[in-house]
Amino acid sequence: MKTFTQFIADAKENEEITSLWDMTSAFLIPRDQMPQVNVEDFVHRLSQLSIDWVKEKGIPSEFRPTQIDFDSEKANSIAMELSANGSDDNNPIIVSNDLYVLDGHHRYIGSIISGVPVHVLAVDLPINKLLKLAMDIYNE
Repeated sequence: MKTFTQFIADAKENEEITSLWDMTSAFLIPRDQMPQVNVEDFVHRLSQLSIDWVKEKGIPSEFRPTQIDFDSEKANSIAMELSANGSDDNNPIIVSNDLYVLDGHHRYIGSIISGVPVHVLAVDLPINKLLKLAMDIYNE
């Protein structure tokens, strides 16, 4: 598995991708420390807690990662799948209201590589609160 820095270095020939990320804006949490979110369950819990969220579709070029580790083969595979089949509404990228990715980093990269819009679950919490909530739920 590559680190985010290695992924960016390997993608230098693609200026569109490398210009999107500012390493100083990322949280850079190792993948094994990130919560593994079940979208259906998470939406249910957000609703129980009266936390607003909205599902939309778009290319997540303004989002910022919270995870440092990426599997470039997986991201490229997702990009090819998106190009062939489009986005899966049941598997959105989860983002905070300050545009950080909580879950779906490989889909995030795949969308940017392919240029194919993906489904996004935007939660009305800043990343520090959203990350704490997800970790409290899924890292029990």
